[in-house]
Amino acid sequence: MTDQDTLRRFIFEQAGVRGEWLKLTDSWQAVSDNHAYPPEVKEQLGHAVAAATMLAATIKFNGALVLQAQGEGPLKAVVAQCTHDRCIRGLARYREPVVAGDLLWLPEISANCMVQDGWCSRLRLSGSNLIKGLSP
Repeated sequence: MTDQDTLRRFIFEQAGVRGEWLKLTDSWQAVSDNHAYPPEVKEQLGHAVAAATMLAATIKFNGALVLQAQGEGPLKAVVAQCTHDRCIRGLARYREPVVAGDLLWLPEISANCMVQDGWCSRLRLSGSNLIKGLSP
């Protein structure tokens, strides 16, 4: 993350709520400028990069946290990585043509609908320790 990027933790003690607020500008620009993604694909990649960045900020580790989803839908794969020192990367693979609305992210719909008949993987590399999770 650069000086223009912001990651802030917050807590509402009375409500028992805590979280993080993230604004990626320069880092996201560097990730998204490397590929000419359609706007719908770029949006989903942005969600994945933001999620990986916020997840990496909540745990203590050395290495990289990788968030990956893959499936048979219009979005074939999305991969987002954030290292312990907040360096981010992201990549998406998709099938042409991408139709507006095919990749909408709706909170009440699972990530499997986005990638259709796919899986989501969470991978954390910490030194020589490898922790991996797989969800259908």
